Amino acid sequence: MTIGHTIGDLAQTFLLRARNTQLQRQNQTLLQELSSGQAADPVKHLRGDMGQLSNIDRDLTVLESHRQSATEARFTAMAMQSALERVQDIGEDLVNSAISSTTLKNDFHLSLLSDQASQSLEDIVSTMNARPAGRAMFSGTQVDSPALVSAEDIRAVAMSELAGAATVNDVFDALDVFFDAPGGTFETSVYLGNDTGLAPLQLSEGEAVQLDIRADNPVSREILKYTAALSLVSDPSLGLNSDQRHEMAKQAGLRLMDAQSAMTDLRAGLGYAEHRIDQAATRVSSELATLEQARNDLLSVDPFQTATDLETTQSQIEMLYTLTARSARLNLASFLS
Repeated sequence: MTIGHTIGDLAQTFLLRARNTQLQRQNQTLLQELSSGQAADPVKHLRGDMGQLSNIDRDLTVLESHRQSATEARFTAMAMQSALERVQDIGEDLVNSAISSTTLKNDFHLSLLSDQASQSLEDIVSTMNARPAGRAMFSGTQVDSPALVSAEDIRAVAMSELAGAATVNDVFDALDVFFDAPGGTFETSVYLGNDTGLAPLQLSEGEAVQLDIRADNPVSREILKYTAALSLVSDPSLGLNSDQRHEMAKQAGLRLMDAQSAMTDLRAGLGYAEHRIDQAATRVSSELATLEQARNDLLSVDPFQTATDLETTQSQIEMLYTLTARSARLNLASFLS
């Protein structure tokens, strides 16, 4: 055995291995392209002209962010709508009970009304404090905080504000100051969120929606105010006689009925926002589908040509394997001679 033979054999072995590696990679690439229908190497497929593909990918990124915003907006709007519907339903039941109780003018029924209103207040507060997906809906940007203190605390603070009220008008005047005065007790001791609304959610280019409904909005205050009033009509510490208490319940029931109309308007505005979100989501989905199809068309490969190339490559691998096997046998014979 000579050194020249050895170097020649090693060189041939390295060449065969290198060619085998190249063919195996080519085989894997063709298999991938045949399976996906897309070019594995976009730069090579587009001959270096990446401008159109870059524009499509950029637009797809923007549209995907809009799709995610629309999804978030839809979820938030639906959760808000569901909560407000629940609050309205509670209010409607309480209004019906108030009308029945004040018609009968019976202290026992008035006591039952007060108990129902206390439970209604708890249900309303619980609904307004709900945190779907871990985010408070009605606390403004303070999404990690409940919107309101407990119903028990609202009743306690309201009762303290009514101290000294001698007439039904005194009661409602005190409640108006408590719930409505700017910088007053409601804002400092009841509402726990902040006065900064959630940032608008971008639905598409040039279109955004802002879902800024907080528990300190006028409609919510009215519903809380008159629900709290009805919960206090039988409180022994309230300085009103029986007739005055019945009149207070009647007035609170009528005012709560008016607040229900305002709630309907609030929910209608939210419903319009939901409609806009759905329309935008549909448009974005359509645009995404169009761009994705354009991208697919740009990178698509001819399945027949790919299959032919794959068959050729696999034939070359088989031929290389045969050559490698023959070479190995010849080298062994040369080594033994």
